[in-house]
Amino acid sequence: MAFSVGGSLRGRGWKYGSGFVDGIFPVMSPIAQQILDFVQKEERSNRIWGSLDSLSPNHTTWDDIINVAVQLRLNKQWDAIVLICGWILYRSSFHPDVICYNLLIDAYGQKSLYKKAESTYLELLEARCVPTEDTYALLLKAYCTSGLLEKAEAVFAEMRKYGFPPSAVVYNAYIDGLMKGGDTQKAVEIFERMKRDRCQPSTATYTMLINLYGKASKSYMALKVFHEMRSQKCKPNICTFTALVNAFAREGLCEKAEEIFEQLQEAGLEPDVYAYNALMEAYSRAGFPYGAAEIFSLMQHMGCEPDRASYNIMVDAYGRAGLHEDAQAVFEVMKRLGITPTMKSHMLLLSAYSRAGKVAKCEEIVNQMHKSGIKPDTFVLNSMLNLYGRLGQFEKMEEVLTAMEKGPYPADISTYNILINIYGRAGFFARMEELFRSLPARNLIPDVVTWTSRIGAYSRRKQYNRCLEVFEEMIDAGCYPDGGTAKNVLLKVAIFMASFLVGSASPSPFSPTAPILGSILRSLGFRELSVAAYSLTESPWSGGPYTIFAPTDAAISVCGSCSVSRILQEHTLPGIFSVNYLRTLAFGTKLETMVPGRCITITSDLLNGTKVFLGGAEIDRPNLFNNGFVVVHGLSGFVSHLSPFSCILGPAHPVPAFSVMRLMLRDASMRLRISGYSVLALALRVKYAELAGLQNVTVFGVDDAAIFAGGQAYVRDVRFHIVPNRLLMASDLEEMPAATVLPTLERNQTLVVTTAGGGGVLEPMRINHVRITSPNVVHNLKIVVHGLSKPFPHLNDPPVAQASSCEIEGSMDGYESCALAPTLEIKSTAEIDDDHGF
Repeated sequence: MAFSVGGSLRGRGWKYGSGFVDGIFPVMSPIAQQILDFVQKEERSNRIWGSLDSLSPNHTTWDDIINVAVQLRLNKQWDAIVLICGWILYRSSFHPDVICYNLLIDAYGQKSLYKKAESTYLELLEARCVPTEDTYALLLKAYCTSGLLEKAEAVFAEMRKYGFPPSAVVYNAYIDGLMKGGDTQKAVEIFERMKRDRCQPSTATYTMLINLYGKASKSYMALKVFHEMRSQKCKPNICTFTALVNAFAREGLCEKAEEIFEQLQEAGLEPDVYAYNALMEAYSRAGFPYGAAEIFSLMQHMGCEPDRASYNIMVDAYGRAGLHEDAQAVFEVMKRLGITPTMKSHMLLLSAYSRAGKVAKCEEIVNQMHKSGIKPDTFVLNSMLNLYGRLGQFEKMEEVLTAMEKGPYPADISTYNILINIYGRAGFFARMEELFRSLPARNLIPDVVTWTSRIGAYSRRKQYNRCLEVFEEMIDAGCYPDGGTAKNVLLKVAIFMASFLVGSASPSPFSPTAPILGSILRSLGFRELSVAAYSLTESPWSGGPYTIFAPTDAAISVCGSCSVSRILQEHTLPGIFSVNYLRTLAFGTKLETMVPGRCITITSDLLNGTKVFLGGAEIDRPNLFNNGFVVVHGLSGFVSHLSPFSCILGPAHPVPAFSVMRLMLRDASMRLRISGYSVLALALRVKYAELAGLQNVTVFGVDDAAIFAGGQAYVRDVRFHIVPNRLLMASDLEEMPAATVLPTLERNQTLVVTTAGGGGVLEPMRINHVRITSPNVVHNLKIVVHGLSKPFPHLNDPPVAQASSCEIEGSMDGYESCALAPTLEIKSTAEIDDDHGF
């Protein structure tokens, strides 16, 4: 019995990448659930097909089977999809439609079986089934994942043949496939072609590009894509914001990550575990583990349950900061909660102890992995190699290498890079070269790290001729240098040439004239700055020497209003400043640039001081060039013009770990708006800068209806209704005795508990003779709002001397004295209630 119509899902379509049919997640019937459970447990295909044969061939069965296949796709169980769809195609009496073929093409593509995906497409055509744009998108992605770009291009021609102009769905599949295949440059080219073809990129398109740049540690480009997205009126979703937070997180730009996180909330989106994890990662990589821990607590407070990745991030955060005991504590909590540590969990804990040089503990973790049934992989063994090498335990290092060569996890190029670097640093050049020569026999190709490790080894022993020989070998091998190579080669070449020219009467060719300076910057990849080189040679310091902190071309392009020549002058210091010298400067030191009255601020990593930052941008490629007259350091991060106040000295404070209050203010404002307190929400926004610096806030609010009914005085006196640095829930207020004084943001103006509580729900409590009608109307980790029926009246103020300890500048410890009885006349509560209709 063959059906020309297979059921209620036939013809409704199936959207690529959505994982559900027609925008609705599959609703599993009892029979469908039984089929799903059986398929997930049974491994023998003949038994699965035999069970499916016993089903009645009707519309309901068809719907159940397709729903099962779609659910398997959500679970990424590609083998099971192949079995289900294979049964439909080759054994059942059903007449398959495009949904079935699309599911099968997708499954084969995910398994990198592009030939089977291709043959399924041909079977679709032979069955006279009309392909959809989803069909082409899935086929195209299968080709891209396998690196078959010519076949992928042929899909476009095939689409036009059948009257399908490439749409955003198809372009997205193309870009996604290229990214998964590792061809990110081609992915960017396809994105640009998409725009040239007047195909409007979708939210998913922009999100993928932001992810692409984020993974490449190009957060400035990710932000540029985000701005383009906004300019095209394309609305970002939570995945877009999370991808951008992740982009900044990878570079440890915690303030920028927090800014995007706030924009996520302002857009009315509720942060999920992935968004919180991304923000935690930002503070982890920036070296602020306690900031990451605060976000972890915030996530729990907001009702978002941490997942395994959350705990892994915390282990990593403490490990990066050298707090291996705290990392171990988080690891143990994870196990107590029933979250099974994965290979990555153990790896992060291993790295924490490795940084501290705890060999015995690292060996214990490896043994623990064995006991847990987790076999250490190449990455784990490489970590042990590096640990033994750093501690000079070369015998143990060789033992690990021997075990890797005999074991199931073979040594990779990273393994030999570690060995070459360790032996090179130790001066064992013969062993280093022996390992290098053995690479071809092991089918390993030296990468830029391999070559740079050799060059670095010889440069440390001042064998500069040998450095140049290795560098030439590197170029001949088709491997191109990076920043690390430039540091070890260009600097040495400059030293050679400078020493050769000593004693010459002629001017040094390294004198910083515009053509030479432009050539130096251009050869280092700073094309934008090279064009503006004349601006330095025309300055009073044209004779040099000077130090240039060079931002990338991409970073300059993001600053559309910036003058390149001004940027160059503001990022150049008169004199020679090595990175080692900059590390010795006090945190927050200001140095005047080539522009009078403009100073850059030098900071460093608060934990170990190895990283140096200039105005928040990391000097990630130090000493790219140094000839004694000009020093060039590479910058990573955003640039902008310096402020006229940049040279004003102030107290240098470490970067705050995390400002939870800022997020809590946004959260409270949004919840107040939907609770009928829009005026108060607006008032909090106006006072945002003042409130963001507080530890906690208690707000007494009047709803919109009461304000418009005659309570306009509240707007004028809103600071009088805010208690700074106190989080007073309803239960806390009820415990306060009469005459307790509460400070407010209005200097020398206080609130007074005129009638004590104790009757439950704040009855008969009054503050300034006004009853709290809606206790705890909004509350979170830092803010609580209580609703009033009318604004507080001003009472006779207590003497200033009594109130001084309650001023906003005081700490929480100073509020104990706020319980003193003020010297004022307290009228009866009944009198006030009668006068005002309460």
